[in-house]
Amino acid sequence: MTKRFAGGDYLAEITCSETKEKMVVRVVYVQRDGFRRRRLFTSLLDVAPYPAAELAAIYHERWHIETFYRDFKVTMQGNKWHCRSVDAFKKELACKLILVCLIRLAAAEAAGRGRTAPGKMSFAHGHAEFKLMFAKILDQRKIHDLALEWRKMVVSLVGHVIKEKPGRAFPQEKNTYRKKTRARGCGKVGRPRKARPEASKPRIRPETLTDSKEMTWLLS
Repeated sequence: MTKRFAGGDYLAEITCSETKEKMVVRVVYVQRDGFRRRRLFTSLLDVAPYPAAELAAIYHERWHIETFYRDFKVTMQGNKWHCRSVDAFKKELACKLILVCLIRLAAAEAAGRGRTAPGKMSFAHGHAEFKLMFAKILDQRKIHDLALEWRKMVVSLVGHVIKEKPGRAFPQEKNTYRKKTRARGCGKVGRPRKARPEASKPRIRPETLTDSKEMTWLLS
């Protein structure tokens, strides 16, 4: 610690473990009601133009990035690919990102209709509505006006707002929170015991194999 400010923030000197270079950073404490206190490290050392309250607000805004990663990997299955070459991977990634932009545009339009923030719109429901609309587009017998289908989809998205959880809080003590979460569903405090794997039976390989043409082959 090299300098302490009135609000509890202070300057500290950190050293890189590889290059041994030193850098002065500012340590800011962030506290929200019902949550544990966090420490933020920033290179914005001046307190006057960069107050701790604004840095705390920016820190919580960054969680929108984390939710995007979750939506991309879980909802859109961004960790599963069907390509076998670098060029095909780039094309598939570009298609997924285009779809993300379209869903966000539809969510922003639906948020304007519902008078709410775009970040509160459900990405999962938007993805599901897009899949339904694409199914209609591929079937030319069921669609005549693409703009009309887009408006219908936006209207259906207006009601899909992420529900807030008022009064949600976490204990200040980490061990208390861990005991509470681990006790859910098992009726007691602590981790549930792991089931011991049974002794696996030896696998007996067949000597022959019959295909769809009723031809029998001898396996080596």
